[in-house]
Amino acid sequence: MDTPVKEGTLRGNWQTQHVNPSLKNDSRPSKAGSAPLSRARKALKFAAMHEAVFFTNNMPYAEAIENGWFARAPGVMVAKNVLRFRQLLTREATRQRRKKK
Repeated sequence: MDTPVKEGTLRGNWQTQHVNPSLKNDSRPSKAGSAPLSRARKALKFAAMHEAVFFTNNMPYAEAIENGWFARAPGVMVAKNVLRFRQLLTREATRQRRKKK
């Protein structure tokens, strides 16, 4: 949901795959983000715990926007959420360790 939205094309192109990253573009606009979130939930439902999960956006300008080309600060889509995900994993690991004691 942190993907900047003008027409929704960039937000609508997020792909979630397990095992291998997606190489396709889904250029259907999704300003609200419901389509890519639905695809992510479906993909994650079938991913095994030992499999890698890939979140990709193959629009040609996605990297430029992540690196600050857009008016907002750089790192708005990926870097920010990688950090958030690490924090969530750390919290959950700590919670699980305490639960076992």
